[in-house]
Parts: sequence; structure tokens; C-alpha cells
Amino acid sequence: MLTAILSSSLQAAERSYPVLRAADIASSLSRLETNLSFTIEATVTCMPRPEVIGIADASGAITLSDYHDHRFEGIRAGDRIRAQGHTLRSLASKLPVPYCERIAVLSHGDAPKPIPITAHDFRSGRFDNFYVKVRGVLRDTFVDDIDPNWLHLVVGTDQGSIISSTFFHHDSNPDLTSLIGYEVAVSGICEKQRTDLVAGSRYRLRRLLDISVPDGIKTLKASPTDPFNVPGLSSIEDAAPDSIVAQGWHATDGHVLAVWGKRHMLLRTTGNNIIRCTLKDGLPIPDCGSHIDVVGLPETDLFHINLNRAFWRKCTKEILGTDVEEPPTHITTEQLFTDDGGHPKVQTKFHGHLITIKGLVRSMPIPDNPANRIYLESGRFTIPADVGAIPNILGIISIGCEIDITGICVTEIDNWAPHSPFPHIREVFIVPRTPADIVILRHPPWWTPQRLFVVLASLMILLLVILIWNLSLRRLAERRGRQLAEEHIARAETDLKVMERTRLAVELHDSVAQNLTGVAMELETARQFQEGAHHELTNHLNIAWRTLKSCRDELRNCLWDLRSQALEETDMETAIRRTLTPHIKGITLMIRFKVPRAIISDNTTHALLRIIRELVLNGIRHGKATTVRIAGDLEDGTLKFSVKDDGCGFDPERCPGVEDGHYGLQGIRERIRQLGGRMSIESGEGKGTKVILEIHMPKEYKS
Repeated sequence: MLTAILSSSLQAAERSYPVLRAADIASSLSRLETNLSFTIEATVTCMPRPEVIGIADASGAITLSDYHDHRFEGIRAGDRIRAQGHTLRSLASKLPVPYCERIAVLSHGDAPKPIPITAHDFRSGRFDNFYVKVRGVLRDTFVDDIDPNWLHLVVGTDQGSIISSTFFHHDSNPDLTSLIGYEVAVSGICEKQRTDLVAGSRYRLRRLLDISVPDGIKTLKASPTDPFNVPGLSSIEDAAPDSIVAQGWHATDGHVLAVWGKRHMLLRTTGNNIIRCTLKDGLPIPDCGSHIDVVGLPETDLFHINLNRAFWRKCTKEILGTDVEEPPTHITTEQLFTDDGGHPKVQTKFHGHLITIKGLVRSMPIPDNPANRIYLESGRFTIPADVGAIPNILGIISIGCEIDITGICVTEIDNWAPHSPFPHIREVFIVPRTPADIVILRHPPWWTPQRLFVVLASLMILLLVILIWNLSLRRLAERRGRQLAEEHIARAETDLKVMERTRLAVELHDSVAQNLTGVAMELETARQFQEGAHHELTNHLNIAWRTLKSCRDELRNCLWDLRSQALEETDMETAIRRTLTPHIKGITLMIRFKVPRAIISDNTTHALLRIIRELVLNGIRHGKATTVRIAGDLEDGTLKFSVKDDGCGFDPERCPGVEDGHYGLQGIRERIRQLGGRMSIESGEGKGTKVILEIHMPKEYKS
């Protein structure tokens, strides 16, 4: 993309390349000017990266960039070159950068030496873009966690630390950890960072030393064969803080007072000094009471000299005066955190000493948390205790225990830095060393506020459950009461219906039925004297007799229906069987009526039972049937049922009607018509009879 931009720029207009000095180009860049064409003759001072070279002339120094076209191949430090190009805004940083378009080597020469400068010179800006060298102690080295192609080095000097960086590819990551702690000389180009314009830049130090590995970093003193053969801490006891952080490896020996956090320990040295040591990652931590030699990079918290990135070994000589343990001092947290007047003040005099404090355990360590600390409430203050060295004690103590805890008092203070002349005290805590250092004075009472709360909460839940249960029982009782009342009312209505039908049946039997019986007897007698009577008279007498007989049978059936309780049955098959039982002696009856009784009204049920009875009696009386089949079902809101017999059958077109004194089929048709249904008859001589009926049910009864 950059090549395309350069090509289009060159094609847009012919440019001349005026001869400029390095100082002129640097001044244009500081004013953020772009599209400046230039020709410059200068000497190559350094090549920190393949696409970047540093050049200098008598006026100053700049860096030239060349991406993708490899124009710098074959260029070496010390070459006198002529370069042509112009400034463009960088695609990454949006800052103007001098890009080289043409380059030619005029002559070869020896590589120039870097300019020795101090950290103060480095920060002053007078050596921006120059090839410089800074001496100091390599304090740390780490890969950038945003762009892993960059390796950063922290070099400590007596004027503070500087950051240097080098670019590398993933497959060539240089390992410089072996140089940490030793005096080195770091050379490269002093590069100014415009963090006010570069979005996302983290380099608020404004300047970095852009070096090339391995030429850009050299050790000034060979590593000792024995890593413990380094100067002792006593040699820098009186040094200033800025001088201490500029020192390399130093050693001491002493007695381990306390360990915590898997990397930290407190040491009482042979000279009776207290120092805090932070071990390198992955190293085992010594046991409390061990005599060890320790080597590390010195730092200070203005109270003591501490060692960072330390490593240790068991002591090779006897340490006198440190194996006698001092008796613990019984103190209160008020004595630890206030002065004689009761005002807040951390008493650092207890740092590194054995103390005993009484208090209540208010907090236990969080599971899987590396900080194995309990918190002890004593008086007005709460003090933590690191029990990482005795994790088994956690199974013995619990929240609410009153204990005496004995351990080393640790005052953890930030190490000195130039921007923080008075480091902050992070924390004051106790480090017990053995299980015997914790004595349980009193276990927590069983009846604690927490348990009282649990009991009260349980009782409230129980009362709520009982209340809900009582409400449920009350609603259930009300529902059952309503159901029983409804059942009693229904039963009473049924009994009233039965009593009323029985009364009507008795009255009809005692009046109308007896009168009809008397008339029938008179007609029967008249028929016996019909010999010689006129043919028409005889015919009318026969019709009258049949009509009267039909009326009497119908009345008898009505009386039976009034006395019968078939309508009260909850199942249609049972109601049909109960209706037909008095009339089917010696007849095989098969019923399959799959229609719920509850969806059929009493009037419709009465009509259905009358229709079925009439059809069955016709089959038995006139067709001499011995087997009757009754079936019914509900399909899409239509009640379909049939009555089939194995009688002699008849011709439906020529069956006797009302004029012949036969009212059965006519009565069935009239009932079906009233119910809004229809009837069809399938029969023939000697084929039996099947009557099919369909009744449309109301919408509320549709399944």
C-alpha cells in the first residue's frame, strides 16, 4: 500500500529533491509537516531494524524508513550514503516519517562509536535520533504483552531507570535473563515517542532506546563462576536510594523469620538487619528457621534494604547469635497502630519481631485463593495473619474463635522509586510459623447471631408453609363442600323427578289406562259378533281395535318410562339395557354405545330411549328377531346410532302405516324430525332390518 502511495505521489507531479541537512528534516518533522522532498548526504550510524537506519551529518541526526522494497540491503554502519525521499504520514502512527526512495553508497568507512551519555542526557532531548550508549545495571527484561515482537529492557542507573526496546521475530526471541543483575552497556538510537498523537501508545516515558541484538547490549563485567560470589549488602548500607537501585547482584546470609505468599520471606541477617526477599518465579521457598545464603537485586523501602529476584541456598557457614529465638512480645492492636496519644500511627519498630495478639477470628481464607489469610478482630482494629506456612490449622479454627496468635510482624512497604520519594505502607500482618503459634482460647458459642438468624428464618418459612397449607386445606374443604352440596341437590332433584313420574304413572294407570282397557274389551266383544256384518264395518272395527291397542301399548310404555329410572343412569349403555330389559326375554342383546351420557340432555335421552325401544320391539314382534345389535358414536358433533336385528325383514316401501293402525315408524320419524335428525332403513324380505339414525348435537356438546 505504501509503495502504491509513493508511486501515485511521484506520478502526480515531478518533484525536485533539494539538498537538506539532517537538522532541517528533523525540524520539519517536529512541525508535523508532510510531503517534504529531500536529498541528504550522511553517515549510517546504526541499523536497529532491517527497515530502519540511523544517519547523522554535522547538523544532527535522523532515522530513515524503507518498508517492503528492501532498499537498505547491503548497507552497513559507517557507509557514506546519498538518500532521496520525502516525508509521508505513517499508516500506523499517523505521524510524518521520512521515507527513502533512492539510496546510493558513496564510500565505506568504519562503524561510528555510540556517544556515551547519562540517563539525564537521555531524557533531555539533546540526543534524539543520535546513536548513543548508556551504562547501568540490567534490572529486568520482558516481552511486550501487546506486541510480542518487542523485547523491553529496564536499565538502572544512579540517575534513574531507562527503558530500551528491541524488535525481533518470534522464532528468534533473545534470552537476556542471564544478564539480569549485571552491569551492561546498551547502545542504540534515542527515539522520541509522540504519545500525544499516537493512539494507544503506552510509552509515557517519551523516549526509548531502540537497540539491535546482540550488538546493542554488552556486559561490562563477566558473570562470576559462583553466583553467590557477589558483594555483600553491608557494602551499600549507607548508599542513597537512587544508588541502591543502580546496583547489581548482592548477597547476604541470615535466619529465615517468616515466609508467605509462596515467594516472600523475611530474613534476619548476620548483622541483625531485617530484610524482605522476593524470590524468582518457580523457586522453592525455605522453611522458617533455616540458615540460608541469599542473592538478589537490592531495593529499599527507606526503612530497610530488600532483595528482589532473589535465589538462595542453605548456609555454608555457622551463623552466630541468630539461633536464639527472642521471646514474643504481648501487644494489642492499639499499640501496633496508634501512638501514645491514641492517634493513628503504624509502629514499624515491631517489623521483623515476634509478637502475640489476642483476638476473634472474623474471616477465613477463600477456597483456592493463594492468599491464605485469616482476619483477627482485636480491639478497634482488624489485623490479617498469613497462615500459608501452616495450612492444616484451617481445619481447627473457625469464625468466632478467640485465639492467641504468635508470629513475626511484617510491615509490607513499597520499594522506593524516583516518582515516589516516600513509599506507601501496603499492609501490616502476622506470619505464624508452626501450629503451636495459634492457641484457641475459646470456641465460638453454638448460639451465634448467624445461627439465630437461620433458626428465625427457618421458623418463618415453616409458618409460611403452614399458612399456605391451611389456606390450601380451606379451599379444598370449600370445594369439597360445594361438590357435596351439588351432589345432594342433584340427588334431591332426581328423587323429586322420580316421585313426580311415579305419581303421574299411578294417576294415568288408575284413570286413562283403565278406561282404555274397558274400551278395548268392548271392541273385542264387538269383533266377536262381526259375523254377517257389513265388510266396511268390520274393517273399521279392526282398525279401531288396532289403534286402540297401539294407544294402550304406548300408554303402558309411558307408564313404564315414568316409573323407570333409566334417565338417572350416568352411562348410555346401562340406560338402554335398563329400558329394554322388560321386553327382551329370550333375546340376545348386544350394545356398544360410546357416547357420554353427560353431554345428552334429559329430553334427548328420553327420545333416544323411546326410539331404540320402539325399533327393538318392532324387530321382536313383527320380525321375530332373536338377536338385536345397538351401536352409537359421536362424530364431528353428530350423534350416529343404529339398531340392527336378524328378523324376517320387510319392504320399507310397502310397510303398513297410520291408516292401517300402525304408529311405530311414524312416531319415530316425528321424534327424529323434532330433534333435527334423519333416519334411513336398510331391510328386505328375509334379510333382517337395520335402522340408521343421525342427530345433530348442539355446539356446546361437540367433541
